[in-house]
Amino acid sequence: MVLYSHLTLCADRSLCSLVCKWTYDGKKHSWDSKFLSDIGLEDLTRDDFRKIGSIVLPPGSVCGHVTAEAAQQLGVPQGTPVASSLIDAHAGALSLLTASREGPAGTLAVISGTSSCHLICSESRHDVPGVWGPYYGALLPGQWLAEAGQSATGALCDH
Repeated sequence: MVLYSHLTLCADRSLCSLVCKWTYDGKKHSWDSKFLSDIGLEDLTRDDFRKIGSIVLPPGSVCGHVTAEAAQQLGVPQGTPVASSLIDAHAGALSLLTASREGPAGTLAVISGTSSCHLICSESRHDVPGVWGPYYGALLPGQWLAEAGQSATGALCDH
């Protein structure tokens, strides 16, 4: 269960997470039933993929509103709109890419922390060996996202 489901009781899933981490096809808006069956996970295809997400929300979509219980626990107003989630580095990239004067396509966002991620959007699909993706719609509508990076950035800073 993701944080926004605890805030809103919404069981919908984030397109960003599903496309980038769960093999959901953002272009076709569907799961690959054959792939899941081939790897022995056909049970995930039952009930319209209920276990892994049958309703998938693009970034920025309101998935629900803060419940009374969550509002009391967190001290935020009940009914506050809550958006679908983004992967942490993708959230940083969203702010950088949309701030570009030339627009997001072709602008490289570098997000650093314990790891570093290099993210770039394009209006067309580019398959690059060694680069994750491309992921359709994972960050911006109608854009393909490619991602690369270094997993040990934080440890490298110690040297």
